Amino acid sequence: MNRCAFVHMQNQDMAESAIQALHNTTFKGVTIVVERGRVRERPPGGVGGMDSARGRVGAGPMRGSRGGMRSQPYGGSYGAARAAPGGVGGGGGGAVAGYGPRASYGTGSRYEGGSYRNDVGYSSSSSAYGYGYTSNGGGGGGGGGGYGSTRHSSSEDRRGFTLPSYPADQSRAAYGSSYDGYSGYDSYSSGYGSYGGGYSQAPVDGGAAGPSTDYSQSYPAMGGGSSGYRKEKGCAKMYAIRLLILSLASIGVHSSYALPPSTFGEAIASAGQLSNKLKETVAWKTFTGIARDSDSINSLVRIIPRTTMGFVRDVVSSFKRESRAIILTNNGALEGRLQQVKGGGSGFFYAFKGIRYGQAPIGELRFRAPVPETPWKGIRSANQEGSVCPHRNMILDNYKGNEDCLFLNVYSPELPVGEDNPSLPVMVWIHGGAFSFGSGNAFLYGPDYLVPNGVVLVTFNYRLGPLGFLSVGRDAPGNAGLKDQVLALRWVQENIAAFGGNPNDVTIFGQSAGSVSVQLLALSPLTKGLFHKAIAQSGSVLNPWAIARDTKSRAFHLGQLLGIRTNDTDELLGQLRRVQPQKIVDAALKTLTAEDVRKSIGLPFVPSLEDWTGADASSDAPLLREEPLELLKSGRYHHVPMIVGFNSHEAMLFLRRVRKDPNLLQTLDSDFERLIPTNLHVDRESDEGREFASKMKHFYLGDKRVSNETIQEMMNLMSDVMFLHGITDVARIHASHNGPNSTWVYRFGYDGALGIYKRILGINWPGACHGDELGYLFHFGFLNLRLDSSSPELQVMQKMTRMWTNFAKYGNPTPFGEDELVLGINWPSVIPNTTTELPYLDIAGSLASKMNPDAVRLRFWDDAFTQYNGNLL
Repeated sequence: MNRCAFVHMQNQDMAESAIQALHNTTFKGVTIVVERGRVRERPPGGVGGMDSARGRVGAGPMRGSRGGMRSQPYGGSYGAARAAPGGVGGGGGGAVAGYGPRASYGTGSRYEGGSYRNDVGYSSSSSAYGYGYTSNGGGGGGGGGGYGSTRHSSSEDRRGFTLPSYPADQSRAAYGSSYDGYSGYDSYSSGYGSYGGGYSQAPVDGGAAGPSTDYSQSYPAMGGGSSGYRKEKGCAKMYAIRLLILSLASIGVHSSYALPPSTFGEAIASAGQLSNKLKETVAWKTFTGIARDSDSINSLVRIIPRTTMGFVRDVVSSFKRESRAIILTNNGALEGRLQQVKGGGSGFFYAFKGIRYGQAPIGELRFRAPVPETPWKGIRSANQEGSVCPHRNMILDNYKGNEDCLFLNVYSPELPVGEDNPSLPVMVWIHGGAFSFGSGNAFLYGPDYLVPNGVVLVTFNYRLGPLGFLSVGRDAPGNAGLKDQVLALRWVQENIAAFGGNPNDVTIFGQSAGSVSVQLLALSPLTKGLFHKAIAQSGSVLNPWAIARDTKSRAFHLGQLLGIRTNDTDELLGQLRRVQPQKIVDAALKTLTAEDVRKSIGLPFVPSLEDWTGADASSDAPLLREEPLELLKSGRYHHVPMIVGFNSHEAMLFLRRVRKDPNLLQTLDSDFERLIPTNLHVDRESDEGREFASKMKHFYLGDKRVSNETIQEMMNLMSDVMFLHGITDVARIHASHNGPNSTWVYRFGYDGALGIYKRILGINWPGACHGDELGYLFHFGFLNLRLDSSSPELQVMQKMTRMWTNFAKYGNPTPFGEDELVLGINWPSVIPNTTTELPYLDIAGSLASKMNPDAVRLRFWDDAFTQYNGNLL
């Protein structure tokens, strides 16, 4: 990202001396732009990739987005661009003037084949010019700018360049910039050259689309645009030095490039002789209020010689303003940061991490509904993720977490400016993990793919395992983890406008246990008005593992494993509240009995019905009292647009069970009754049950036995039982209550490099495993991934994120049908009141609208459930 500081000088000698002083230092990554011209007044604007006429951030300060901006008259803008080493040079001129098609032109350069190659753009008649280049293979930058119209026709000269001290292997990006443009109607870039920004035939490194005004459409571009307001008085001529300090993010997995105070001080000290000639601007007046709580910045200021303070005041003030973002929530002020998009994308977004939404659920609050956070004074830092909730990772088998874990993260491409609130759609992510592990942090759920599509993303932690789902009645009625989710949604309603989000346009979405959570929240009376759309990925309330039974017996069994010998509920809870959380977490899986395993119950603590009566009744408002299927069939739930879907090989993790238990296949072959789903109303031990088990085995395996040769068939069986049938049943019921264009189904089958789960587990099997779609919605923070512009993974990611964010914006994943360039398809909605036709979208390397996913297999289960459970609709 760039940092700009303005210092005004009285004559050219001063400007040249300043440049020379800085050029002779080791202050790496500094681009200096000198401008010369008459004093002018410019209209209001903002920062980076913006609608300059209104001064409103369009899609956030986009990295390399649009050169000269399409804007309304008198917007004010400048062009800037950058590209990665060896990449295409970006960047075009400033703005086309507001009163006529006379503009500046700009050139961006790239280092290729041992020489510089210019990428030039210009419009009909330029009144100003500029150019930019970088050395050692860095990206091209730069470009002119100017008033450029017949009415404002002064000639101005701006030249952008990057100091050649950048090592070739670190030449990540560089800027050339131009200033003092008014506005641009028609400026655009074409191919590799830039005309001031906005249009190119194809996206390149350094280019990203931002919003446009009414004058033209918005396309990916290489230029960067920004605008600002400055009114100058005094001399007819002035010289300004603008320092752009390039903070290079993502060098390594978790590191970033930062300028040490000593280096910064050396640069300023070299310019010491200028101090008595510098004119102090009003920027310093706000510096003390902004930076007084920063020890590092105050220390930095103290080590700089007194004679240079006039210069550094503006530099540091601007540095602090642009790197920090302070917003005011209902509870108090939060400080976040501007963060660069990772993973091969471009642009920036605002990140607020580790925001406490509930008090620590410790002591007497353990197992109870969460308590909202109380207001605070001063400014709280929101620059570091909060602790995750205690859990043992089922994949990595390690314990981590802290009970003080009710934190959330907010990522926004645009914050409110003055009275201008962007009111963006909000997407609230509910993580999966079998209700027993995981968190909402960027380790797995980085915002870098979704947020640049123009949405505010919220992720959060909720309590897991027995700490979140132990249920015995009274003051531990169950579903504490789900009630955490409700509290997080209430926090969103009360505070998200401060982050640029619209509380009346909230989409909840989740995967696996998070998907079940999404549907349970849709069934709960506690969530009325808290969300408006829903996406449920690879999980359903009708899956046999979604709802726990006999929860009180399991809670007492947990107590016995921890040495608590009692039949009294109050005594049990009192002692459990004094046990270390790790001991509780580690004992959870041990509560599973042999009969549980035979019933395919592998998750001991999950959501449950809060139907407590008598002495066990609770004073807390229940999240769920009735069976999910009955609520769905009766229509007594929140009717919102919904996407549901599944992956082609959901049960691929079955291979992991086979590896851990070599005898499992033989056990299943001799006891196939255990695979009858628990929510199918047939007695396993009866003749009828044995007959159905035989029918089921023949349908999937034919005359074969359960063995290594029939692993794929067993995957299909378990995928259907544990995921597919319940997911598609919810889609049909929902469409029957809500009509056409209310429900969409997908099948994700793309087997690409971002399908991370099976690769972590070393599973070498074709198809999309449970969770494999997540790599195409979220950037994995623990991997230093960068998607190549030509990779099929990038194409799938762009399509997935476009459909998901389209749904959040419009309530339809393909609102523009075949006319949308990225998607080029119409995703058909579910047909109401039929079980014979189920339209869906097949997501593979390409998108295709199809009918009846895995039709023969699902028809088998439709017939079975109709026979034993009755009609669905």
